Amino acid sequence: MKPAAALAAATLLIAVILFHRAEANPISRSCEGANCVVDLTRCEYGEVTDFFGRKVCAKGPGDKCGGPYELHGKCGDGMDCRCGVCSGCSMQSLECFFFEGAAPNSC
Repeated sequence: MKPAAALAAATLLIAVILFHRAEANPISRSCEGANCVVDLTRCEYGEVTDFFGRKVCAKGPGDKCGGPYELHGKCGDGMDCRCGVCSGCSMQSLECFFFEGAAPNSC
C-alpha cells in the first residue's frame, strides 16, 4: 500500500471511531435548544455546575449521583457523592442522609 493511501485509510478509520464515540455518549446530545433551560429557582438543594459547565439543580441527601460525565448529577453543598449516593447534610434544606455501606473512597 502506498504511504498516501495508508494515511488516508488511517485518517478515515480515526474519523469513524471518533464519530461512533460521540454518538454513543448520551450526555453530549441530551441538552439541545429549549431542553437546556433549567429553572434554578426551583432547586431544592441548590445549584451546581455540571460536567459541561451548565448550571443545574444539585442532588439531595440519598439521591443517586456521579457516574460517567456525572450523568446522575452532583450533590449540593454539605454532601459528597459516596458510592453513587449523596451522603451528608444539605446546607439548603438541613436534611441528612449518611451512606454507611462502605468506608470513604471504597465501594
